[in-house]
Amino acid sequence: PKVTWKEQATDVATAAKWITQNMSKYGGDPKRIALMGHSAGAHLAALTGADPTYLKSVGVPSSSVKAVVLLDGAGYDLSAVRKTSQGQHLKLYQEVFGKDPKKLKAASPIYYFKKGVACPDYLIIPISSRAITASQSTNLATAIKKSGGHAEVYVAKNRTHMTLNEKIGTPGDAPTKKILSFLKTYL
Repeated sequence: PKVTWKEQATDVATAAKWITQNMSKYGGDPKRIALMGHSAGAHLAALTGADPTYLKSVGVPSSSVKAVVLLDGAGYDLSAVRKTSQGQHLKLYQEVFGKDPKKLKAASPIYYFKKGVACPDYLIIPISSRAITASQSTNLATAIKKSGGHAEVYVAKNRTHMTLNEKIGTPGDAPTKKILSFLKTYL
């Protein structure tokens, strides 16, 4: 509660910096990294991949991030969330992001995609039973594509918000197979 979403996105960028400085020790290419997050982590990965100021602030070229994988995030356009949410859901977002339209826009990855500005490739995975993540995912993918970038939406069936995350990496998991295929193609 004592840090803001900006500081959290900077933490993601700082982790990317560590990766670029250490990845070659493990056989990886520091110029080909992926960001991945679930739920609030999906928002932070999306924002860090979309807004180059976070990576730039820690000395990482934004071109080093080649792919971003988002698991069931719902905060890609916080202005829309504010207009369409209610009750506990709205309260949660207001506690984190406030009500100021300018701040909501600044915290929304969807507004950073511009025609002619390079961006990583995105795989966006909402679950089938949450309307907000489905609409937020589709709208984010549309914005990325309109800017000239590449985005795919893969809807995870038979998953809850938690089981999507829990099952990533397990043998036979369909979302895991999609992620691995995506990374092989775009990383």
